[in-house]
Amino acid sequence: MSAPKSLAMAAMNRLAARLGSGLADAAASLAVLAQDAPARVQQELSLFWEEVAMEAERIENDRSAAAAPGRG
Repeated sequence: MSAPKSLAMAAMNRLAARLGSGLADAAASLAVLAQDAPARVQQELSLFWEEVAMEAERIENDRSAAAAPGRG
């Protein structure tokens, strides 16, 4: 288990001991979200850059079409 995962598990164990089962369940849900966050951010960034590339291509195509002789 990597250090961040060990720290997350240790934090969850201590929260469970201090707060009881109801709050520990909520904290566990937050821990799962926190673990998924980096993958979600990466996915969103990848999607964003794909959209940027498509928009840039669209802009270039529009420019080329506008600059082409005999069109307009």
